[in-house]
Amino acid sequence: MTYAFRNLFEISQDFEALEGLLLELQGEITNEDEENIIDEWFESLGEERDQKIEQYCYFIRENRMLGEIQKEESKRVGDLARVKINLADRLENRLFIFMRVHRYKDLQTRHFKLLIHGNGGLRPLIFSNEAVNAPDRLPAKYCKVRYEIDNDSLRKDLDILLALDMKISDNPDHLSIEHLREESRNLHALLDPIARYDERGSHLRIK
Repeated sequence: MTYAFRNLFEISQDFEALEGLLLELQGEITNEDEENIIDEWFESLGEERDQKIEQYCYFIRENRMLGEIQKEESKRVGDLARVKINLADRLENRLFIFMRVHRYKDLQTRHFKLLIHGNGGLRPLIFSNEAVNAPDRLPAKYCKVRYEIDNDSLRKDLDILLALDMKISDNPDHLSIEHLREESRNLHALLDPIARYDERGSHLRIK
Protein backbone atom coordinates (compact mmCIF):
# COMPACT_ATOMS: atom_id res chain seq x y z
CA MET A 1 0.00 0.00 0.00
CA THR A 2 1.32 3.46 -0.93
CA TYR A 3 0.76 6.43 1.37
CA ALA A 4 0.62 9.95 0.02
CA PHE A 5 3.04 12.09 1.98
CA ARG A 6 1.47 15.30 3.24
CA ASN A 7 2.95 18.41 4.69
CA LEU A 8 2.93 19.25 8.38
CA PHE A 9 0.14 21.78 7.95
CA GLU A 10 -2.21 19.11 6.58
CA ILE A 11 -1.20 16.72 9.33
CA SER A 12 -1.80 19.49 11.86
CA GLN A 13 -5.34 19.91 10.55
CA ASP A 14 -6.01 16.24 11.27
CA PHE A 15 -4.49 16.66 14.69
CA GLU A 16 -6.61 19.72 15.43
CA ALA A 17 -9.71 17.69 14.54
CA LEU A 18 -8.59 14.94 16.90
CA GLU A 19 -7.79 17.52 19.58
CA GLY A 20 -11.26 19.05 19.12
CA LEU A 21 -12.85 15.64 19.63
CA LEU A 22 -10.84 14.97 22.79
CA LEU A 23 -11.64 18.41 24.20
CA GLU A 24 -15.32 17.89 23.40
CA LEU A 25 -15.17 14.62 25.35
CA GLN A 26 -13.41 16.53 28.18
CA GLY A 27 -10.70 13.88 28.22
CA GLU A 28 -13.16 11.05 28.85
CA ILE A 29 -12.96 8.28 26.24
CA THR A 30 -16.04 6.35 27.24
CA ASN A 31 -17.17 4.14 24.39
CA GLU A 32 -15.91 1.92 21.58
CA ASP A 33 -16.70 4.42 18.81
CA GLU A 34 -14.52 7.09 20.42
CA GLU A 35 -11.69 4.59 20.90
CA ASN A 36 -12.01 3.53 17.25
CA ILE A 37 -11.60 7.12 16.06
CA ILE A 38 -8.25 7.38 17.82
CA ASP A 39 -7.19 3.89 16.69
CA GLU A 40 -8.06 4.70 13.05
CA TRP A 41 -6.10 7.95 13.35
CA PHE A 42 -3.00 5.96 14.28
CA GLU A 43 -3.62 3.20 11.73
CA SER A 44 -3.65 5.75 8.89
CA LEU A 45 -0.17 6.99 9.74
CA GLY A 46 1.93 5.48 6.95
CA GLU A 47 5.04 7.57 6.33
CA GLU A 48 3.60 10.28 8.57
CA ARG A 49 3.98 8.14 11.67
CA ASP A 50 6.77 10.01 13.42
CA GLN A 51 5.30 13.41 12.66
CA LYS A 52 1.87 12.48 13.98
CA ILE A 53 3.21 10.74 17.06
CA GLU A 54 5.50 13.72 17.68
CA GLN A 55 2.46 16.03 17.72
CA TYR A 56 0.48 13.56 19.78
CA CYS A 57 3.25 13.53 22.41
CA TYR A 58 3.39 17.32 22.41
CA PHE A 59 -0.36 17.36 22.97
CA ILE A 60 0.00 14.93 25.89
CA ARG A 61 2.83 16.97 27.42
CA GLU A 62 1.02 20.28 26.93
CA ASN A 63 -2.15 18.99 28.58
CA ARG A 64 -0.20 17.43 31.44
CA MET A 65 1.73 20.65 32.07
CA LEU A 66 -1.41 22.79 31.83
CA GLY A 67 -3.20 20.35 34.12
CA GLU A 68 -0.43 20.60 36.72
CA ILE A 69 -0.46 24.41 36.50
CA GLN A 70 -4.25 24.47 36.86
CA LYS A 71 -4.07 22.03 39.76
CA GLU A 72 -1.58 24.28 41.55
CA GLU A 73 -3.72 27.32 40.81
CA SER A 74 -6.80 25.47 42.04
CA LYS A 75 -4.92 24.61 45.26
CA ARG A 76 -3.85 28.25 45.67
CA VAL A 77 -7.42 29.47 45.15
CA GLY A 78 -8.72 26.76 47.48
CA ASP A 79 -6.20 27.75 50.17
CA LEU A 80 -7.19 31.40 49.79
CA ALA A 81 -10.89 30.46 50.01
CA ARG A 82 -10.24 28.51 53.23
CA VAL A 83 -8.40 31.52 54.71
CA LYS A 84 -11.34 33.79 53.88
CA ILE A 85 -13.92 31.32 55.22
CA ASN A 86 -11.92 30.75 58.42
CA LEU A 87 -11.60 34.50 58.92
CA ALA A 88 -15.37 34.93 58.44
CA ASP A 89 -16.00 32.12 60.94
CA ARG A 90 -13.70 33.69 63.53
CA LEU A 91 -15.26 37.13 63.12
CA GLU A 92 -18.75 35.64 63.36
CA ASN A 93 -17.74 33.76 66.50
CA ARG A 94 -16.43 36.97 68.12
CA LEU A 95 -19.73 38.67 67.35
CA PHE A 96 -21.60 35.70 68.80
CA ILE A 97 -19.54 35.91 72.03
CA PHE A 98 -20.20 39.66 72.23
CA MET A 99 -23.96 39.09 72.01
CA ARG A 100 -23.85 36.27 74.56
CA VAL A 101 -21.81 38.35 77.02
CA HIS A 102 -24.25 41.25 76.73
CA ARG A 103 -27.28 38.92 76.78
CA TYR A 104 -28.56 39.99 73.38
CA LYS A 105 -31.00 37.51 71.81
CA ASP A 106 -31.27 39.63 68.69
CA LEU A 107 -29.91 42.84 67.21
CA GLN A 108 -31.17 44.97 64.36
CA THR A 109 -28.83 47.17 62.34
CA ARG A 110 -29.58 49.16 59.23
CA HIS A 111 -28.93 46.24 56.87
CA PHE A 112 -28.70 43.13 59.07
CA LYS A 113 -30.78 41.29 61.63
CA LEU A 114 -28.83 39.13 64.07
CA LEU A 115 -30.50 36.29 65.97
CA ILE A 116 -29.04 33.74 68.37
CA HIS A 117 -30.60 30.33 67.69
CA GLY A 118 -30.08 27.04 69.47
CA ASN A 119 -28.41 24.35 67.35
CA GLY A 120 -30.57 21.51 66.10
CA GLY A 121 -29.68 17.84 65.73
CA LEU A 122 -28.22 15.53 68.35
CA ARG A 123 -26.82 16.96 71.54
CA PRO A 124 -23.01 16.86 71.62
CA LEU A 125 -21.19 14.34 73.82
CA ILE A 126 -18.37 15.18 76.20
CA PHE A 127 -16.14 12.15 76.73
CA SER A 128 -14.01 11.48 79.76
CA ASN A 129 -10.26 11.08 79.34
CA GLU A 130 -10.61 7.42 80.28
CA ALA A 131 -13.12 6.81 77.48
CA VAL A 132 -10.95 8.59 74.90
CA ASN A 133 -7.67 6.95 75.92
CA ALA A 134 -8.94 3.40 76.55
CA PRO A 135 -12.12 2.74 74.52
CA ASP A 136 -11.40 -1.01 74.67
CA ARG A 137 -12.22 -0.93 78.39
CA LEU A 138 -15.73 0.42 77.83
CA PRO A 139 -18.75 -1.87 78.19
CA ALA A 140 -19.33 -3.81 74.96
CA LYS A 141 -22.72 -2.16 74.39
CA TYR A 142 -20.98 1.22 73.95
CA CYS A 143 -18.43 -0.01 71.39
CA LYS A 144 -18.48 -0.76 67.69
CA VAL A 145 -16.01 -3.24 66.21
CA ARG A 146 -14.82 -2.48 62.67
CA TYR A 147 -13.02 -5.15 60.62
CA GLU A 148 -10.42 -4.19 58.02
CA ILE A 149 -8.49 -6.40 55.63
CA ASP A 150 -4.82 -6.59 56.61
CA ASN A 151 -3.15 -6.19 53.21
CA ASP A 152 0.36 -6.52 54.62
CA SER A 153 -0.42 -9.85 56.25
CA LEU A 154 -2.08 -11.12 53.06
CA ARG A 155 0.89 -10.09 50.93
CA LYS A 156 3.27 -11.81 53.33
CA ASP A 157 1.44 -15.15 53.04
CA LEU A 158 0.97 -14.76 49.27
CA ASP A 159 4.73 -14.23 48.91
CA ILE A 160 5.37 -17.37 50.96
CA LEU A 161 2.92 -19.30 48.77
CA LEU A 162 4.57 -18.06 45.56
CA ALA A 163 7.99 -19.11 46.85
CA LEU A 164 6.65 -22.56 47.84
CA ASP A 165 4.96 -23.13 44.48
CA MET A 166 8.14 -22.08 42.67
CA LYS A 167 10.23 -24.57 44.63
CA ILE A 168 7.70 -27.32 43.94
CA SER A 169 7.58 -26.42 40.23
CA ASP A 170 11.39 -26.49 39.97
CA ASN A 171 11.62 -29.92 41.70
CA PRO A 172 8.26 -31.62 41.11
CA ASP A 173 9.51 -35.19 41.68
CA HIS A 174 11.88 -34.60 44.57
CA LEU A 175 10.79 -36.61 47.64
CA SER A 176 12.19 -34.09 50.14
CA ILE A 177 9.68 -31.44 49.20
CA GLU A 178 6.54 -33.36 50.13
CA HIS A 179 6.23 -31.28 53.29
CA LEU A 180 6.34 -28.18 51.07
CA ARG A 181 3.43 -29.56 49.03
CA GLU A 182 1.42 -29.97 52.21
CA GLU A 183 2.23 -26.42 53.32
CA SER A 184 1.30 -25.13 49.87
CA ARG A 185 -2.04 -26.98 49.92
CA ASN A 186 -2.86 -25.50 53.32
CA LEU A 187 -2.02 -21.96 52.20
CA HIS A 188 -4.02 -22.38 48.98
CA ALA A 189 -7.01 -23.56 51.01
CA LEU A 190 -6.66 -20.51 53.24
CA LEU A 191 -5.88 -17.84 50.62
CA ASP A 192 -7.70 -18.90 47.44
CA PRO A 193 -11.17 -17.89 48.74
CA ILE A 194 -9.78 -14.52 49.87
CA ALA A 195 -7.28 -13.01 47.45
CA ARG A 196 -4.60 -13.64 44.84
CA TYR A 197 -1.97 -11.55 43.12
CA ASP A 198 -2.92 -9.83 39.87
CA GLU A 199 -0.47 -9.03 37.09
CA ARG A 200 1.34 -5.71 37.40
CA GLY A 201 0.03 -3.13 34.96
CA SER A 202 2.13 -1.11 32.55
CA HIS A 203 2.21 2.52 31.46
CA LEU A 204 3.69 4.69 28.74
CA ARG A 205 6.66 6.91 29.61
CA ILE A 206 7.37 9.84 27.29
CA LYS A 207 10.88 11.26 27.62
